[in-house]
Amino acid sequence: MKAFSRWTILKTAPQIYRAYMALVSLTSVRVYIGFDELWKRLKGGQKAVVALLHQSILLAPYIYRDGGVMALASRSRDGELIASTMEALGFIVVRGSTSKGGAEALRRMVRLLKEDEIRAAAITVDGPRGPAGKVKPGVVFLARKSGLPIYPIGCRARRKVLLNSWDRTLIPLPFNTIEYRCGTPFPPDRGGIDEVCRNLEGQLKELQGWP
Repeated sequence: MKAFSRWTILKTAPQIYRAYMALVSLTSVRVYIGFDELWKRLKGGQKAVVALLHQSILLAPYIYRDGGVMALASRSRDGELIASTMEALGFIVVRGSTSKGGAEALRRMVRLLKEDEIRAAAITVDGPRGPAGKVKPGVVFLARKSGLPIYPIGCRARRKVLLNSWDRTLIPLPFNTIEYRCGTPFPPDRGGIDEVCRNLEGQLKELQGWP
C-alpha cells in the first residue's frame, strides 16, 4: 500500500504542479528585472550556471520548463519527488547532494554541460537541507570546472504563502505580481571559494527579498 501511494504521488505531483502554476501564471503579472545579459548570453549559444535559494523551488522551475536546463536534485525521497516533477517539465535532472553523491553529480554536470542541448545548469545553493540561505561551495566548483559564470536569481511574489519548512518554501497565489530578479554574474575564476560563496549569498538574499 505504501509503495502504491508513493508511486501515485510521484505520478500525480507533476500534473498538479503544472496545473497550479499555469493558473498562477495566467492570472498574474510577471516582471523580469536584470535578465538582459543572461538572455543575450543564452540566445547567443553561450551557457551559464544559475544559482537560486531553495525557497524558490516551486516558483522558479515553471519559467524554465522545456528550456534545455539541467538541475541538481538530491537522492532523498523529497529529491525523488522534485526530480520527477522537474523531468516532467523538460529538465535534465542529475541526482546528488552534499551528503550523498554530490561530487559525482557535479562532475557529471560538468560533462553534460558540453552537450549542445543543455543551455544552463541550475542549482539551489542552500539545498537539500540547509541551513537556509547558506551558499554551499558546489556551485563554485561547477562554475570553475565548466568555465561558466554564475548568475544569481531571486523570485518574489506579492501574494504568497511561506511554508513552515526549513527553507520557508514560497508558494505563489493566483492573481499576483511575480518578480524574477537576476543579479550581477560572478566570473568563474575570480576570488577564493569562501569569498565567492559569501558574496553570492548576500546577493541572493537581496534578490529574494530575504527573509
